[in-house]
Amino acid sequence: MNVKNKLLITLNIMYGIIVLLFFADYFSLLEISSQLVKSMVYLWCMAGILLMLMINMILIQNKKWGRIGFVIPTLIAFVIIYLNPVDLFYKMTTWKTQTILFESTKSSNSTIEFQMQDAGALGYNMRTVEVYKLGFIFRLVHEMTTGELSPVEWKEVNRTVNELGLKGI
Repeated sequence: MNVKNKLLITLNIMYGIIVLLFFADYFSLLEISSQLVKSMVYLWCMAGILLMLMINMILIQNKKWGRIGFVIPTLIAFVIIYLNPVDLFYKMTTWKTQTILFESTKSSNSTIEFQMQDAGALGYNMRTVEVYKLGFIFRLVHEMTTGELSPVEWKEVNRTVNELGLKGI
């Protein structure tokens, strides 16, 4: 395998990982908690479509792989257009923890948090979620209410974090 093919495979795999991270975050399967990483993933997913189309069309000599290298980025482009690129820019903002309401007694990575998201001129979105941290960049999140918590599993802490830096909190 020559250098050109190795480069092509590496670029396609990297773009594939970016697309998987994008869809996992967009559909709330896995949330990216770092604003820098999330912005890079969203922007590279959208901007990388044209780049990958050009690279695949120029470098792939095999007709079968050339078609695949054209079809996959084109499908991703149609999905992004369907999801509405303007909405993607609003969804690109990360949720910030304002208050840690409860901590799990079983796992140090699991908390219940009140989070807010800056929606620009539209104000703030708010939610209460159970968060399971997977390192400092990724987390698993699902929305919930705090009314049905077991005191055996959850310890109330009500610790203010204020990641948005709002005054008066």
